[in-house]
Amino acid sequence: MRDRQARMLSDGFLFLEAPKWRNGKIWISDVFASKVYTVTPEGEREEVCLVPGRPAGLGVMADGRLIIASQAERKLFQ
Repeated sequence: MRDRQARMLSDGFLFLEAPKWRNGKIWISDVFASKVYTVTPEGEREEVCLVPGRPAGLGVMADGRLIIASQAERKLFQ
């Protein structure tokens, strides 16, 4: 790969983790803001939910439901 520079898609987050591509958007947890966001390919950001205890890993159930691991709570949320 040549010297290609990464292009910023979205900013203003605190600490991002666990990006997943789903339904035409990137789903990402902002650990220290305790929120899950989506970001479109155009960079439009939307807050999905507030997660108690710092959201970490994200997963998707077979039926399409989002599953969120809470670091401090040591629980799974949907």
